Amino acid sequence: MPTLATDQTQQLFSLIEAFPLSGLSLADFCQQAGISPAKFYYWQRKARQAAAPPPAFVALSLEPQPTALPLEVIYPNGVRIQLPGPQLSLLRSLVTLLDACSA
Repeated sequence: MPTLATDQTQQLFSLIEAFPLSGLSLADFCQQAGISPAKFYYWQRKARQAAAPPPAFVALSLEPQPTALPLEVIYPNGVRIQLPGPQLSLLRSLVTLLDACSA
């Protein structure tokens, strides 16, 4: 069931739509409609906002950015392992392999 507020809103939106067809000045139109020019402009802005399409969804594609410093492990025998970032699973495999070789 429509409420009083929505009925009044629709009436004011109808007034806004009728103004360009009236051929009257804004002051004369508002005087005949029984509203102030400020109220007219307020409801004109509301009508434009209601008619405007909602902002469109914008798809973004993000490229991965390097966020970590390179990781380096140096063994006492001089062997160095350098990785571009914290790739823990790869590091674990390399350390296990090197420990097995040196044993």
